[in-house]
Amino acid sequence: MLNIRQTNSSVRHATFWMIVVVAVIAVVSAWILFYPHAAASTPDLIVGSQRITLEIVVTPAARVHGLSGRVSLPVDHGMLFVFSSPGIYSFWMNEMRFPLDILWISQGIVVDEATLSVPTSTIDGIPTHTPEVLADTVLELNAGMAEKLGLTIGSPIHIQ
Repeated sequence: MLNIRQTNSSVRHATFWMIVVVAVIAVVSAWILFYPHAAASTPDLIVGSQRITLEIVVTPAARVHGLSGRVSLPVDHGMLFVFSSPGIYSFWMNEMRFPLDILWISQGIVVDEATLSVPTSTIDGIPTHTPEVLADTVLELNAGMAEKLGLTIGSPIHIQ
């Protein structure tokens, strides 16, 4: 004969563990969705003896946001935008607080470059640059860093 107390206890126990498993899956999923950069390694750009630590940007939402709203970027850091296919990718200075060097890269070679300044007012418009060549990655550095590193159109980009 079936013991009802044992059955109720077993059901409660199974329900408890099912809730725990669902909660863990929800927390891990949220962490992956909202903190995609935390799971990735942080590669470096190597130029001569100089090492630049890169933040990798791959999601559309992260690409739109970029460095907007930040007060500064450490001197030895940059942001690398990785695209799934080559294209013409425009960049703008929306809500930027410091000027940037922007390098468009195709197959590991710089194919276009621009230095964009911080907007001085809303009537001036937001500085943007649209390259005339296809790129598969775009690198943002503090303004003046590309020149200091000797990066120009045709320069190879080595990321480790």
